Amino acid sequence: MANSLNINKGCAKVYKTIALIVAAGEGRRLSSDIPKQYIKVSDKSLLTRTINQFAEHPLIDAVIVGIHPDYVQQYNDSVQGIEGVLPYVIGGKRRQDTVYNVLKSLLPYNPNNVLIHDAARAFIKADTITNIVKALGGDCDAVLAATKVADTLKYAKNKMIEKNMPRDDLFLAQTPQGFDYQLIYDLYQKHNHIDFTDDVSLVEHDGGQVKIIESPLSNFKITTSEDLIFAERILKNNIKTRVGSGFDAHKFIAPKKGAKTTITLCGVKIPCPYEVIAHSDGDVALHALTDALLGAIGSGDIGMHFPPSDSKWKDASSDQFIKFAKDLIAKKGGVINNVDITIISQVPKISPYREKFTQQLSKILDIPKDAINIKATTTEGMGFTGREEGIACQVVVSVEIK
Repeated sequence: MANSLNINKGCAKVYKTIALIVAAGEGRRLSSDIPKQYIKVSDKSLLTRTINQFAEHPLIDAVIVGIHPDYVQQYNDSVQGIEGVLPYVIGGKRRQDTVYNVLKSLLPYNPNNVLIHDAARAFIKADTITNIVKALGGDCDAVLAATKVADTLKYAKNKMIEKNMPRDDLFLAQTPQGFDYQLIYDLYQKHNHIDFTDDVSLVEHDGGQVKIIESPLSNFKITTSEDLIFAERILKNNIKTRVGSGFDAHKFIAPKKGAKTTITLCGVKIPCPYEVIAHSDGDVALHALTDALLGAIGSGDIGMHFPPSDSKWKDASSDQFIKFAKDLIAKKGGVINNVDITIISQVPKISPYREKFTQQLSKILDIPKDAINIKATTTEGMGFTGREEGIACQVVVSVEIK
């Protein structure tokens, strides 16, 4: 029953709060060949987006998902590369059967709390999760995310209005719904023979108190094709453009007499009258580019991730540093918009190799050539580059985070 991805071996870790994602349904109202949780909105499935909201939250220690047995491959694709995901659990015929199966699977992990959430609510806000977790253990037995009813309510029979309904104290129930783990597990054991529409209903049925945490309407459940269109609009409005800058320099040394030397720039070896002193391959352009990419997403610098004190990076090809930064950007839902590179040096001449540089960077970054701009300048004989003591590079990048 367990997937081969992100499996936590053993339960030595303390799990205070685990998010349980219900994704075993086969909802077909979208007229799709696959359940809605595996439909992609922009470049990610709804399930991927939902899991990420919890996996990246500092108060959530792990995520576990209940799935349908016919869609294991789609599930594996959706969780690829996400950390903190426990082995999946096969769900049941009813939603509450799936929840119960997953709750039973959590016994070895013994969490304090569990948040139960629908896979199709992909736009849950981080502060809603925070408020629910903080409310647990207070003066209530469960916590419910809900949005206040804003529209006028009409009571009708045979589509004929009979009266207006007061709306001041009415809420639309959402997820996540938060519980003490042992409490909700015991209630499922006790009441699983009764059909419930949501999880807090078990607590209500048993006489417990449920606290509401107000949640925005954007935490809606995607059910219809119109909902998908709305989801695309939300993502478009939530796109953030981030800018990062990077700078690097390497010292030149004279080669041995008569030796032909090269340096690596933008992943391309070119002739140069000097060698560079560097721990890796000395590609000053890719080093500056790595720093710019990391800077755009607030992930430190190249030295933090690839310290020169580590011998395994000796003479390493710098394209692997770029791949690392690209993967971090992808995990944050980002894409690289464009790259602007300025190489600062008296030698070698850059213009003969500009096209080769652009082609190689397009391949490494997987972006179009017209999104890459490479410039070269000298310092008119001034400074260390002007005295041909070294080479420097400055890079600016733009990244979109969806």
